Amino acid sequence: MTRFRAGDEVFARLEKLRMGGLAERVAADEAVVARKPARASFAEAAAIPRAGLTSLQALREAAGLTAGQRVLIHAGAGGVGSLAIQIAKILALHVTTTTSTRDVDFVRQLGADAVVDYSRHKPLPDRLDAVFDTLSAASELASLAAGANHQAGGGGARAGGMIGFDAPSQATRVSAAAPAAAVVPA
Repeated sequence: MTRFRAGDEVFARLEKLRMGGLAERVAADEAVVARKPARASFAEAAAIPRAGLTSLQALREAAGLTAGQRVLIHAGAGGVGSLAIQIAKILALHVTTTTSTRDVDFVRQLGADAVVDYSRHKPLPDRLDAVFDTLSAASELASLAAGANHQAGGGGARAGGMIGFDAPSQATRVSAAAPAAAVVPA
């Protein structure tokens, strides 16, 4: 072990074929371990790998988005959405997100290029390559309508289409390994 010392607070996403992330202690390859953010609880840190991997796989693999494309990320201030915004920016995507008035500044700080304040009933953008939707059927229908407007306006096909998870069991299929957070034992 070279990156961590006894007593360091860490979290991990164990390798796909290894379960055991629900244990208080587990042997893990150093490559899958990261320092727990100082302000995060162990429970919060344990959620990061799943939400982050869900976002990465949805944007890069499921939608096949590439630099410069436009994505709408619903619920940008939520657990998955807040990570999806940051990952989308790393992938050099143009990000529009939905949130309420109180979280507009927060999602902008995360990197959102445009914000739709749903509490003010602003329309969704109509120039999108994909929509990442973790909310509900109503948001999915509105997103599909926005995409239809884009296609009808001659803007071209939406490369990624809808990326959505309507139930935890669907999100679980994206990443089957359980996350874990712990203190490196002495």
